[in-house]
Amino acid sequence: MLLLAGLGNMPKRDQTYRRHRHNVGQLALDGVIARHRGHWRQNRYGATARLKVDDEIVCFFKPFGFMNESGRMLLPMLTRHNIAPRQLCVWHDEIDLPLGDARLKRGGGHNGHNGLRDIDAYIGRDYFRARTGV
Repeated sequence: MLLLAGLGNMPKRDQTYRRHRHNVGQLALDGVIARHRGHWRQNRYGATARLKVDDEIVCFFKPFGFMNESGRMLLPMLTRHNIAPRQLCVWHDEIDLPLGDARLKRGGGHNGHNGLRDIDAYIGRDYFRARTGV
């Protein structure tokens, strides 16, 4: 199983930050799930959805809470589904890329991104990052 997590500032009951540029990861996942007629289900740590892609199950995850707590929310999902960090892709905003550009890389530093900094602290750096310029 693969886990694709979209970062953002999405407190469970507060939609104030919904359209903020920092939510590009979660907004992108919303688009994928809607296009494939998937459905979000809420759990204690966030919203999840599953799609079958080429005989592979892909789990999508939008953590509740603020971006700088992403690792704390993501770790239970990895543990519960027995997913190794190398099977994780984190979709996030990247201020150093031109608006709308996207890049994919594995590992590396957090480059000052508080969401990635928290994920690195909880699970290490051996995961994929889908970066979108904001």
